[in-house]
Amino acid sequence: MKVKGLIAVAAVLLATANVCASRPVPTASVDRVPREDWSYDAMIHLAGRGLVPGETSQRFEGNWAYDREEMARFVKQAIETATDATPESDRAILGKLALDYRAELLMLGAGAAYEKALPWAAIKTWTPAGFVAPTLELSGGDLGAFADYRATGLVSPSKYSWGDATFSNVRRRADGDAFSIFDKYFVRGKTEHWEWEVGQDYLWWSPGYSGSMILSDNSPGFLMGKIGADINFGKHIGYIKITEFASSFEDSGARYYLYGRHWEKRFNEKLYLSFNEAAKTTNVKPNPLIFVLPFYLYQDIFRYDVDSDINNMMSIDLWYRFTPRFQGYVDWVVDDMQAPQYLHEGAAWNLPRKTGYLVGGYWPNLLGDGQTSFRAEYIQTDPGTYQATRPGVQGLTYTHDNFVIGHPVGSNSEAFYLRADHKFGSYWSGIAEYLSRQPKESDGPNPFDQSRLSLIATRDITPRGSVSLRYDSFKLPQKEDSLQLSANYSF
Repeated sequence: MKVKGLIAVAAVLLATANVCASRPVPTASVDRVPREDWSYDAMIHLAGRGLVPGETSQRFEGNWAYDREEMARFVKQAIETATDATPESDRAILGKLALDYRAELLMLGAGAAYEKALPWAAIKTWTPAGFVAPTLELSGGDLGAFADYRATGLVSPSKYSWGDATFSNVRRRADGDAFSIFDKYFVRGKTEHWEWEVGQDYLWWSPGYSGSMILSDNSPGFLMGKIGADINFGKHIGYIKITEFASSFEDSGARYYLYGRHWEKRFNEKLYLSFNEAAKTTNVKPNPLIFVLPFYLYQDIFRYDVDSDINNMMSIDLWYRFTPRFQGYVDWVVDDMQAPQYLHEGAAWNLPRKTGYLVGGYWPNLLGDGQTSFRAEYIQTDPGTYQATRPGVQGLTYTHDNFVIGHPVGSNSEAFYLRADHKFGSYWSGIAEYLSRQPKESDGPNPFDQSRLSLIATRDITPRGSVSLRYDSFKLPQKEDSLQLSANYSF
């Protein structure tokens, strides 16, 4: 099917009548919350204060990544636990979380919690949050010591705005100097139906857990301007949330621009659909129409001006809750959207297929005891996916500081991802995680196998403190198996 046809199908689906809802509901999302999002910093602090019954701070320190609906459930618990005697700084955070997750709270039937917390958003305060984890590591027969940390200042200057500045060495230690210690910083405003943000932050547009095919937090954060709005198309269609952002960054001394837009629609409690676009350009600033036109159409119209200066991508996400105990989702991406159609026979950009997809399943209550969850994902990408759009323009490879902006497995990949979580009583929890990747084609890029097995056991001591034992087994270049013992403390 031609890509223009697929986009037309997506547009029709997004405009389909919301027959399962009696009235329009703001767009509740099941997109993954990036691991560096301010929500985790806030929940580390609130859980450490005992405001999230049954959960401790370590649940939000990095070993879990939640979607927006899951995070909203924690927010609901914390709001319902808080009282007027709760410190003002904590209530201010809850007020901002209520604003941020308003659509998800309403979808969950937690309108009363939202109304309770909304006045708290007007409290002007700032709150430190974060954690430190001194660690002993045995790797390759050598014993070493280090400390991971994250320190965040959450600022609440007015009811509909807040800021975040985070210092962290977690990604820098694990992934190298491409990740700055000054991890993210932004100012943000949000009302009930629109939002804006300016600063360096991370985005993740997909329900996928191991990564997103078009935009995940695999690469360093972007210095960006972002704006979004929930637009009500009437009682039959309801709300569609439209988000756009523009970013600029330097790689190897050259300037690049990244643009993206996200259309999402939650039809009901079972069905969610989103349509996403991204475009990476060189230092030639595009025509302002790039903010209005679909990127594939923009390139088609202005190809004689920018045919070597733009690489556009499109993705479609579909999530469906089959039963209360099983959810399925698909994330499909097309890179360089003109290539599969052969629109311009004989042109230099007439390239082979460049697509990728992720198919996943999630069992949030696998054994029916509320203690075990399981997730499985299959990922496949063509050899040309994320690669430079045309020969001789390598800067248009879909990367930032040599990290793929989309899914971490990169080009030419066939991968399986498995994860199981289990709580053992009130204090112990365990995680088993496995990723196996092989090249899709032996003569394509990234022609190597890789695998990683991680086993994590955690003992909570207090809501703020825990002890963890972690074993990692790698099949990767320059990676050795390791055993880590760490003590985590949040504040």
